Amino acid sequence: MTIGDRRQVQLPSGYADRTDLRRHATRTPLLAQPVHRWFTFPHSYSHQLVGGIIRQWRLSAQDRIFDPFVGAGTTLVVAREMGIPAFGLDVSPLAVFAANLKVSNLLVADLQQCWEQLSSGMPQSPPPTSPPRSRLLRRAFSQTAWAWWCWLSQRVEHLASGAKRDFFTLALLQAMREVCRAVSDGGWLRWTRQRITGADLPQRWAAHVASMLQDVENHPWAADKGRHWSARLGDARFLENDIGEFSAVICSPPYPNRHDYTRVFAPELLLGFLDSDGLRTLRYNSFQSQVEARSPCYAHNGYQAPGRLAQALAELHQAPVTDRRVVPMVEGYFRDTFEMLCALKSHLCPGAHLAFVVGNVRHAGVMIEVDQALADVGQMLGYSWEGSWVIRLRGNSAQQMGTFGREPARESVVFLRLG
Repeated sequence: MTIGDRRQVQLPSGYADRTDLRRHATRTPLLAQPVHRWFTFPHSYSHQLVGGIIRQWRLSAQDRIFDPFVGAGTTLVVAREMGIPAFGLDVSPLAVFAANLKVSNLLVADLQQCWEQLSSGMPQSPPPTSPPRSRLLRRAFSQTAWAWWCWLSQRVEHLASGAKRDFFTLALLQAMREVCRAVSDGGWLRWTRQRITGADLPQRWAAHVASMLQDVENHPWAADKGRHWSARLGDARFLENDIGEFSAVICSPPYPNRHDYTRVFAPELLLGFLDSDGLRTLRYNSFQSQVEARSPCYAHNGYQAPGRLAQALAELHQAPVTDRRVVPMVEGYFRDTFEMLCALKSHLCPGAHLAFVVGNVRHAGVMIEVDQALADVGQMLGYSWEGSWVIRLRGNSAQQMGTFGREPARESVVFLRLG
């Protein structure tokens, strides 16, 4: 099959052209959606993509969905909207925090009452405070913005608790990012020369709170007394026994494109969750999709790169890679993928469905076909491959195109099944 992207692109056998979904391979639709828009990842997929997969599988309230890379919590929120229990994991405390808040039992009356307390008695300017210990935070925020953060976050901690505290904290984190000199630029952190004082942080915070309160009012959840929707800290490669069993997996592992979300979200992580040492540890312990992640001690043996992947890796070893860390990163990425699929098997019901949103990448002119490699590794482990949707064709970086020419990279949904 071929699909048009200014020129014809040949698809491998078993791949369906679903580029009608290309907009849903991005976070753009989420930015207009209640609850979803509270926090997104730069490369989040849309709620409609998740809903389409769930409907294709005909899942019901008797099923249970797992997202081992919970990210912004899109899968969990859609599952809750559709009444299907779901659970998520992530190594990032920021991701777990945001995902849990989005599926929390929030009552607009309680939030409004708490907001009246929080917003009353606001000083004209924040009390002075010591500068942050973190060098990144000192560079990212003016002293005024930092002083406001300290005063407002302490006020939230004192006057709110549980999900209400998390609600107002997330709104404050979003407001802080608006006065931050570090800007998320795709998969990187870019520094601006703009001098932002942050003196208006309380007003920015109030605007986020108002928008989020409106979402809660217009999008109420039924009470979840059994905690059927939740997330917690965990590593997809090393699953704990107590997470239970699942009949479906919908997730998007990080792409092996060197994008480092511990840097993209470093301001938020340092403000509310980790110190500098903890941030560094998170970077080292992440899935090997970026060059600073380190290979862990694996629990399973028997991995060998399948034929097509082995050939691509051999080409990459011979290619003019500018960063010598890229080759072990790509090799480690698929070793991590093998470990993840091994760990999943003991938590899946017979016949469980799996969907992975992945993107092919190009390094030094060598195309790494992540979608095919994932299917091949899955079949090595006894999963059956049930086809893939090609939902988008992405361009290459300017450096790649300038040196090696243009070669569209597939973004795909890979479908596997257990048994």
